Amino acid sequence: IWAYPNGDLRYFLDTTRDDALTADEYTAEFAKGIISYQSASGVYFGSFEGEKVSLSTDCGDANGGNPDLDNINELFALAEQQYPDLFPVGPHTYNKQNDGYVYRYYYATGIFVGVKNGVVYLNGGQFGTSAQPVAFGTLSSALAQLNETIPPPTVPTSQMGTYAVTFSDVTSYSPFTEGTSANVVITAAGGLCMNGVELASGPSKSTSPGFVVWENANVGLNLSLDLNDVSTTDLSLQVSSLNGLSYATLEGSKTSLASACGAIDIASANQLFSLAEQYYPDLFPASALSFNQISGNTVTRYYAATGISISIDGGSVNVKGGQFGAGQTVGTVSQLIDEIVTANTPLPETPPTPPTYIYDMFVEGTSRTQFGNLAIVNGQYESRKYAIARPDSANIAALKAVVALAISDAVTKVDSSTVSVFSDTPEALILTATVSSDSITGVDKDFQLVITIQRRL
Repeated sequence: IWAYPNGDLRYFLDTTRDDALTADEYTAEFAKGIISYQSASGVYFGSFEGEKVSLSTDCGDANGGNPDLDNINELFALAEQQYPDLFPVGPHTYNKQNDGYVYRYYYATGIFVGVKNGVVYLNGGQFGTSAQPVAFGTLSSALAQLNETIPPPTVPTSQMGTYAVTFSDVTSYSPFTEGTSANVVITAAGGLCMNGVELASGPSKSTSPGFVVWENANVGLNLSLDLNDVSTTDLSLQVSSLNGLSYATLEGSKTSLASACGAIDIASANQLFSLAEQYYPDLFPASALSFNQISGNTVTRYYAATGISISIDGGSVNVKGGQFGAGQTVGTVSQLIDEIVTANTPLPETPPTPPTYIYDMFVEGTSRTQFGNLAIVNGQYESRKYAIARPDSANIAALKAVVALAISDAVTKVDSSTVSVFSDTPEALILTATVSSDSITGVDKDFQLVITIQRRL
């Protein structure tokens, strides 16, 4: 019984049954119970009947507190339908809410899609894993694009790099001034940054299929690149508001092959420095005087014994001094790492051993606890286990051992369990399970679980 004293109402769920059900049948039928609503004194007013539509336990989903919920669900459905490689539906794909966001998380790709205050945000996977999600655009504009879009064109590799640009053809209602300088980076992942502000790439509109579009709802800007007018050295972008109001043209030339939005990848830089010192010690002798020096978005290591320095600006590598003279760009960080490793790795005499993978287990579901004949408590159940052995999906005994491990945080013994394979791929094994336990006298526990055994990247 749930009471609502301000309205003199109560809501009543009858958990007793007058038909003979097995324990498994009872568990399956429990969610179909009828909730009646009554006066505080028990006068019957009517009843609710229906089926579970989501694992979400946020009251906002039940009371319709989010006025955009229908449009948000349409956004998720269209994204999953049109871009299944980015937003693949799985057993864990359902609405969640946190900090004002309504969001879904796609486990297979590690991507979040969320909506907050009418703005669509993306994070994870190819959209990066920064602390702040990338604003894709307004909910209405995103829906408009999904309802009239074609797949986004690919940014040519020749366009990736850093450009020095200026604003021209500025309109009278533009927030920009004629001749103002800016810095634009087109990243290797197809994203764009202007003066350090990230803009997310999106699908082209059917009215302009030959354009790559980048948007950022927080700053209200839309930048577009005409693929029929590209150059390996120059860049021309049209700048407008999110609703298409023209602001200006951005034009300029490529100044660097650096294709990172101002962030220094220290791990990759250190790997390159270490490889250079290991395999080319005559040029880059390691010593206490050779250490990282960071200035702005550039990390440099200077080798005093030879007078040579390596500087990394974004993803571009420049070597200066000694036989390299005043300095020359020798490639990108990832390219040079691959070249050095390849050049100094002997061919294996025998086939390489298969890689060893580490698997983690993520458990979500519902639990039901009965204390004799006194009370039943229902709730959510979650558990995490790391670095476990992946079982053979055809070995029922091994699968049941995984199920026992999945609920080991809640019970010490499993009385009965059923388990089936929902999905079996090299990246993940997904199981569904029903478990019963009465390991404590007088206390019965039942679980409905989704168990994901995920390979670490």
